[in-house]
Amino acid sequence: MLGLREGVIFSVMPALLSMVLLFQPSWFLRARLRVDASHLATPLLLALTPLVVSVLLTDPSNLIVYGSYLIVCCVIGVFIALHHESSFRDLPFAVLVVGLFGSLVPILQIATNGAAHVARIALDKNSNVLGLASSATIAALAALIVGTSVGKTFWLKILASGAFVVNLAVAVLTFTRSVWLSLALCIPIYLLLLRGRMEAPRPGRRGDLLSWIAFWGLPLLAVSSAPVALAAVFGTKVLDFMVQFGSKRIFTAIDFVSAGPLVGDTSTVEHSRLFGYSWDRLGFWGHGIDIQERMAGSGIYPHNSYLQAAYDGGILLGFLFLLISAVIPLSLLVLRFRWGKLTATDAFLVLLFINVQGDQLFHATPYNSSTWTVVLLVYLLIARPAAQAAGTLAAA
Repeated sequence: MLGLREGVIFSVMPALLSMVLLFQPSWFLRARLRVDASHLATPLLLALTPLVVSVLLTDPSNLIVYGSYLIVCCVIGVFIALHHESSFRDLPFAVLVVGLFGSLVPILQIATNGAAHVARIALDKNSNVLGLASSATIAALAALIVGTSVGKTFWLKILASGAFVVNLAVAVLTFTRSVWLSLALCIPIYLLLLRGRMEAPRPGRRGDLLSWIAFWGLPLLAVSSAPVALAAVFGTKVLDFMVQFGSKRIFTAIDFVSAGPLVGDTSTVEHSRLFGYSWDRLGFWGHGIDIQERMAGSGIYPHNSYLQAAYDGGILLGFLFLLISAVIPLSLLVLRFRWGKLTATDAFLVLLFINVQGDQLFHATPYNSSTWTVVLLVYLLIARPAAQAAGTLAAA
């Protein structure tokens, strides 16, 4: 029927769908929204707008990948909206497990193939350093939450500790400055602000000490032994290169901030030039969906989602994008923080939102699925307990 007669997906898909119907018929037969419909519809409509406009007005060929991911995000959003928030209480642990396996792959590739990607660690035959850096950072934050949550078992904290070290190492070795900045912000914010607001029974002093050792022991050991371990694995020359390369990226960023756009490394200066070009040519009507990359080639875009939304779609659409993808989610997070105790998933969503701003400001486009994934999670999960409590109080 689809014109694609070959491929395993078309034979496996009906079997999988049948199993879902067999074991979880309520997903289809008695499905109902567990959230306010506007919390689902608002981000989905804005996310799909560029895809619809590009199909109607422009050549959509360059947006096929973006559009596919956005449609998947929409399907996931509907799926989340049909389930109670308790279904997502273990979201940080799930991300920990998946992220751990994802970050082990490049480390194993280095161990087996040598130090070919040590300059900026990446997957073999895949140069998407930013994607690897982002996924490793998210998994490290999930591991931090699981490992420091009161009530988790000793061995689960050990697992979280290992996952934290592995993902943190990968995130650092990608030498992505926005990721370093995100970690420098997220870890203190969680430890100093969010962790004290998470709901959990407090153990005795002995339990506190064992929990602290179970999670923080390995990271402290890893940090203290990192220079010796890296020198033993890669040699002193590679270690010296990594230190010099990392220092250069930090100091060139500082020079750029302090001395202006003409000072810095090549990527920083080029990104600044693209930012300035887009800013100087903002207009009310916009220039077209993803117009710079379609006209000038891959990699030519403002490298700031909020600016690109205004450049592509006009100032009004740029304002709507800023409102729906940043201002309203931030408001929901602040209200949730003020409402009462946080769950592990609540704390994770706060860190996800902070982390994705690094992508928004320095790398992403308004059409990236990573942005909309976080926005959807905030809309569909963070406001539920407060809304349900308000409804209960009103009924009483």
